Amino acid sequence: MDILTDPHMEGNDGIEPTDALVLVQEADFAEGITYLYEKLGLRDMLLDRLADDGSDSARRSLLAMCSAGDPDITAKVLEKLVDISCVSGKWQAERGGDAAASSGDALSDLREALFMARAQRAELPPARVARILAGEG
Repeated sequence: MDILTDPHMEGNDGIEPTDALVLVQEADFAEGITYLYEKLGLRDMLLDRLADDGSDSARRSLLAMCSAGDPDITAKVLEKLVDISCVSGKWQAERGGDAAASSGDALSDLREALFMARAQRAELPPARVARILAGEG
């Protein structure tokens, strides 16, 4: 990570971020991929990566993307959090775990994203939010 975040490594004598992305993808270096998606502004790819991760820190990063105030990003984050909430509960139920406890944190994050969506009501109509929550995107 130090090489990726060092400002002296980019440019003339260093490696370009797009080239670095190819290398970290080949090495399957998850932290580096996430960092470079963010650095390069690849929001859709970053959203997919964080949603696939589904961890607490990934969900917090998704919520941070909502705070930018872009209604399209907020809508995509809501979709991802709905998916995460459904998947985490099913995964725990299949393994005999407590599905309610597993999806509880994801539902809490979904609730927080809904509060952010409410603040963007003018650009993100409630009808669209209801479709997202119903799984219709």
